[in-house]
Amino acid sequence: MINKIFSFLIRGGVTCALGFAVGVPLDSLPPAIFIWVVGGIYTLVTINDSYNIPGLTSAENKIIGSIDENRKKKIAADMLTIKNLYDKDILTQDEYDKKIQVLKDQYL
Repeated sequence: MINKIFSFLIRGGVTCALGFAVGVPLDSLPPAIFIWVVGGIYTLVTINDSYNIPGLTSAENKIIGSIDENRKKKIAADMLTIKNLYDKDILTQDEYDKKIQVLKDQYL
């Protein structure tokens, strides 16, 4: 996802810069507008194509791993809370089983 956003920004930046580079020396707006429209359409059409920069892919994987790890820690804490409620006879066996099953499904 980060690669896609970065690639989108690069294409948009190149389109914008190219429009200015052509429009300013010619002192004419129509060529610049043409480049911006065509480049904008191209940028939007290729929004799902990325340049696959290894550093960004690695960073994205680390971010996703960290988020997943934090999510699993929270679910494990919720499981312990439900277990404590069951041990204190606040939850019935049926309620406990249902809640634990939902958390197990989320954990996996």
